[in-house]
Amino acid sequence: MKRFVILFVMAVFTITNYAQDVYVLNAHSRLEPVMRAVTAGTKIKGNALLSAYGGKLKTALLLDGKSAELTLPLGATYFYIHTPKNISIKSWKLATVESKKKNRELIYAKSGLYTGTKSDIDEIELNIERLSDNIYSIRPKETLLKGEYVLFRMETGVPAEIYDFRVDPSLSPALQIPANNLVLAEFEKNENS
Repeated sequence: MKRFVILFVMAVFTITNYAQDVYVLNAHSRLEPVMRAVTAGTKIKGNALLSAYGGKLKTALLLDGKSAELTLPLGATYFYIHTPKNISIKSWKLATVESKKKNRELIYAKSGLYTGTKSDIDEIELNIERLSDNIYSIRPKETLLKGEYVLFRMETGVPAEIYDFRVDPSLSPALQIPANNLVLAEFEKNENS
């Protein structure tokens, strides 16, 4: 019985399960949870007949809606992510998405008869800083321009855990980057609620 209690206590202290995975610094310099994007399926672009003769097909993930609900001001793209120890922080990617009439498209794979399927994401380079064991700060190396973007984790060659947002330069950022202990406290607060 004693061993069971000790193992149970060890498991509780070593396994941290945060209620929210991604936060962003909003225009008011507050951490705001980012909700996952709603996906509407996948789409194959290209001519299937030509692909049999070496032509390329592109696979795109469809995101619901013409634009993201979360709007960030120019330069306010500071994300804070909780990622379990068994998932590499390098699996997180930032990319632009193309707006269409009813939805947005994230092209993530290119395939051909002779080349097979390859990842084909127009990635934006990231600065990654470790804040604690499982919590990281992620921000683009260059300022994002006006447009639609997604932050996501690649899992076996397919985008997973997709968070969408748009950047609008007409919003004025009032950025004060929070201290690391305040970021960690926000994750802890949501873990306990």
